[in-house]
Amino acid sequence: MGNQCCKQDKEEGEEELQRRRLLEIKAKSDAAGRIQAWWRGTLVRRTLLAAALRAWIIQQWWRGLLWRRGCALRRGLLQIYAAEELGAVRLQSWFRMWQCHRSYGRLRGTGCLSRDPQSGFRFQIQEAPQDPQDPRALQPPQAQRPGGAKDPEFRVEILSV
Repeated sequence: MGNQCCKQDKEEGEEELQRRRLLEIKAKSDAAGRIQAWWRGTLVRRTLLAAALRAWIIQQWWRGLLWRRGCALRRGLLQIYAAEELGAVRLQSWFRMWQCHRSYGRLRGTGCLSRDPQSGFRFQIQEAPQDPQDPRALQPPQAQRPGGAKDPEFRVEILSV
């Protein structure tokens, strides 16, 4: 009976040893699985971070490109607006100059009236030369004031836009 007890104890000891070895292998396997999971997670996070950084760089480049295009478009529209505005101001100034020139020409071409205390208004015009070759014949007759010929005053009013 003693041998049988020793055999049982030996078998139980071997089973216990085998169970411990299995538990140890399982623990090592679990630890290796955790390490591998951690390493895979690190690689995934690193890859995702690199992809996110590349996407961010592309987005920044695209936004900068759109901003530069918008600035160029605004600058072009502003130049067109300034050219149109300058053209309108120039046209208005030419029209005002033409009006002033026309009214001055009318004023200058008309006779000058002066008040003569004894006889009322007097109007004098130079006589046109009879010779058609004379350069004075091409000019319109000029009105003269008694007491000296002085051109009427010319005033220009400039309005800003």
